[in-house]
Amino acid sequence: MYMPKHFSQQNWQRAQQLINTYSFTTLITVQRDAQLSISHIPMLYDESEHCLLFHLAAANPHANELLGANATAIFSGPQGYISPNWADQLLVPTWNYSAVHISGKVIEVSAAKKKIAAMAQMADFYEQPLSPGWDIAQLSAVQTNSMIAAIRCFKMSIGQWHGKFKLSQNRSPEAVKQVAQSLIQHNYPNQHNLALAELMLTENAQ
Repeated sequence: MYMPKHFSQQNWQRAQQLINTYSFTTLITVQRDAQLSISHIPMLYDESEHCLLFHLAAANPHANELLGANATAIFSGPQGYISPNWADQLLVPTWNYSAVHISGKVIEVSAAKKKIAAMAQMADFYEQPLSPGWDIAQLSAVQTNSMIAAIRCFKMSIGQWHGKFKLSQNRSPEAVKQVAQSLIQHNYPNQHNLALAELMLTENAQ
């Protein structure tokens, strides 16, 4: 990932916040014939083991290619178009965004009890804001066994990580505020303008 110094995010806590908030991930591995295998999946950061937890359908060929493989997970945070009209210092259009790349080894979680625990951990994470939340314990034994037979669970170590938060850090505080205000006013569809404006103001205040 191209990384100008002023856009480099080296604070793991900040990167972790992005991972937890934008956890739908692009997972990439390189096959022996140099072709790429790519899956789009939710991944959960397990703080106790400092790893990423995820699963694939058992029928997905990518699951076989993951065993012992080096993989890269791409987490994409808020992003959006920035118009030159939004701040005096901007001469050309640009795009602000945030992303975290994590690379590491993948191991399979194969024991039935551990697979169930992993799925319960993921479900609990996403069900937290809901009331009432769904609980994996609501499944019957037959349903649980059917579910874990249909998936393969994995853990990915965090060998290397790189964060890039391109949020106008190379501009003046006044320009940052102008751009953030314009993002809020022009909440384009298919962008994350409100979240991007908030992240810009937070990052540039540090």
